[in-house]
Amino acid sequence: IIYSLDQEWCQRDPYGLPDEEALFLSWTGFADQVKHHTRYIFLRLKEEKEFPYDSDIIPVSKMLDHLSDELSKLEEENLLTMIGVGSKIFRTRIHDKSVRLSHATEIGTVPLKSAKYSNRMSPAGIPMFYGSLDPQTALEETVDDSDIGVGKIASIGTFNVIKQMEVLDLTKLHEIPSIFDTNRGYLRSSLIFLRNFEEEISKPINKDGAEHIEYVPTQVFTEYIRHLYRDQSGNGLDGILYRSSKHKGGVCCVLFIENEHCCDHYQSQTNATQNTDS
Repeated sequence: IIYSLDQEWCQRDPYGLPDEEALFLSWTGFADQVKHHTRYIFLRLKEEKEFPYDSDIIPVSKMLDHLSDELSKLEEENLLTMIGVGSKIFRTRIHDKSVRLSHATEIGTVPLKSAKYSNRMSPAGIPMFYGSLDPQTALEETVDDSDIGVGKIASIGTFNVIKQMEVLDLTKLHEIPSIFDTNRGYLRSSLIFLRNFEEEISKPINKDGAEHIEYVPTQVFTEYIRHLYRDQSGNGLDGILYRSSKHKGGVCCVLFIENEHCCDHYQSQTNATQNTDS
């Protein structure tokens, strides 16, 4: 009987795009739109379909909300994780040898007046805390041969978490289920897309003067996560974890923490006491 069963299968819609391909093409179109065409008012765009398969493509104006839906599907896959109190996060700063860094605000998130450059997740003028979960990754993500000139040095700061943070963890995407998996099969397209997406945001970007353009799509995504995304309990997120593009196995983080929230050890003890008393 087994050998008489038909083992062949086909897509439900042979003329349509597989869900994961439609998602990735939609993200590619979104990235192109915000990089080269419409950066600030894309939510109001009215789009025209050019090809028959365009019905599978998510409109630019709907892309971020659709991403939110995909992430919500995967909450049960532990895509959201907690960085607990006492966890250590490392951050590197390059500075003159003559300068001695003695306060958290000097090596933590840059102050507003110094946020002059675009980064992978944040545009110029909107500072965020970039760090790593180990000191070597923090060093390699920040320093290259062109950065350390005569009279320069790299310092690594260790920051202790004093308040639990919930973050989107793109480093722990689970194994992609088979199309025949009756339990997790419905997550297949979401996981394939997010694996591709995570590779995109983790890939090295050449600093050739055009990097601020390449950063735009991930900056928009991060802003959405920071201000609009909510978990199933209605709580906002505090940051994103992603793989290092420079240190294999390393994990980087961008946290929605401003300069004044980077405090010295004695200040953190005072804040913790005040929070307990209240």
